[in-house]
Amino acid sequence: MARYRQKNSFTQTLKDYLVPILWGVFILLILIKVFSGGDDTSSNTPTTSTQWDAQSLDIDFNTDDTQAFIAYSWNAQEEIDDVVNLYLWETITVKEWSLQLTGTDGTEISLNKIAEFWYESPNSYSLKSSDAWLNLKQDSNIAMRYAKIDADAGSILSLTQNEAWSSVYVISWNARVSNLSWVSSVLITGQKISISRLNASNEDIDLSGEKWDIDSFFKSSDWFLDNNGHIILEEAMNSTDEEETTDDETPEENGTIGTRVSFNNLRDEMNSEASNLELSGTINSEEVWAITFNNKQASLGAWTFTANVSLTNGVNDIVVKIYDDNRELLEKDVYTVYSSTSAAPEPIENNSNVDSNPSSSSNSQWVTTYEVNANDFGFTEPSVTWKFTTTAWEITIRWVTTAEWISKVLVNGFELGSFNGSTWRYHAFERFETLEEWTNQYKIDYYGEDNNIVYTDYFTIVKQSGWSVEAAPEVEGTQEIDDTAA
Repeated sequence: MARYRQKNSFTQTLKDYLVPILWGVFILLILIKVFSGGDDTSSNTPTTSTQWDAQSLDIDFNTDDTQAFIAYSWNAQEEIDDVVNLYLWETITVKEWSLQLTGTDGTEISLNKIAEFWYESPNSYSLKSSDAWLNLKQDSNIAMRYAKIDADAGSILSLTQNEAWSSVYVISWNARVSNLSWVSSVLITGQKISISRLNASNEDIDLSGEKWDIDSFFKSSDWFLDNNGHIILEEAMNSTDEEETTDDETPEENGTIGTRVSFNNLRDEMNSEASNLELSGTINSEEVWAITFNNKQASLGAWTFTANVSLTNGVNDIVVKIYDDNRELLEKDVYTVYSSTSAAPEPIENNSNVDSNPSSSSNSQWVTTYEVNANDFGFTEPSVTWKFTTTAWEITIRWVTTAEWISKVLVNGFELGSFNGSTWRYHAFERFETLEEWTNQYKIDYYGEDNNIVYTDYFTIVKQSGWSVEAAPEVEGTQEIDDTAA
């Protein structure tokens, strides 16, 4: 009996202690849960991204009907409203209407319907579908399916991505566009480029030949107008025209950027026969701490600098940037350099039998007894041949010559201030009344030192408007060469 009573007493004691212990563990777990800050409610600001609050993009729905989804970094997805932010490594998809993203630096990004946009870093983005309009406040990188873009601060771009093409429109300033094989070209204000899926990895493509002026179809689109593109582009183009006028009135043998830097052997639209351009110049300001050419840093000495830039056959765009000691951008500019083969037309076998009819395959005419070689002259843009068909309302004709005895150039009787001894440009723009519907012909007269015409050529632009290339009218008749000064 004594053993039985002892066992019953032990069991009773264990029950007395076990219940308080369990309650204590339960309360402890509750306290840990509360003070650790955890909760089981869903949030549109995931904990993995809260450390990046300063780099988030504010989301603003353009209409009450806008519908969008965010895919978080852990692959979860949910529909959102316009009171949340987009954080690093998150993707936003616009299902209906459009929205706008705003960064802490003032960068503004508009996304169109069905756009899929990935926020990779504070200055790095990806567009996987539809349209994006970017007003950038810092140097940025944007990836598309078939193209990569390096854009400077202050650039305004419109991007369009579909299954077949990656298209880039530069509304203001400039951007370097590359395909996936890093073949690149620089676009300036008013230019566009489209890289196809087939050319995305083409290492032999010349992207300079894929650049065009922004077409009227895009300018009339709702997307362009809703983003005030017509106002921005017009202001940017007017600013460019003013700069060109100033440059034409006071041509310089060597290039400059402001007053801070002078180049010994670089000027806009110059020719070079070298595959590597050895650049040098003078630093005129204590502000200058670094100079880059196409993002490659130059070597700085005592008030001098040197750099080496590789050139390819064709048109080479060299982006020059100047920085201060805080790595803040002071100035930037783009210089166009033509390689030795960029302007050379097909050789004419018989120079003594040149037809003056501009519709013939050889459409040039020598007027005086000067000894002229057709290889000394050639178109570079928009075509290296004499004829070009387009739907755009703004086309720039460019030409280069190696003949050293040319004193001036006239196009349709208008003397060009842009002629610098080797290159010139002529704006065939509707707003300048130098481009009309159907066939536009431009007569180019070159004058020698004795003020006589020594060489005449023609360029024809066929302006389409809703009709096929096959329906374009042929240039008819033969134009007489005027051998008197205009």
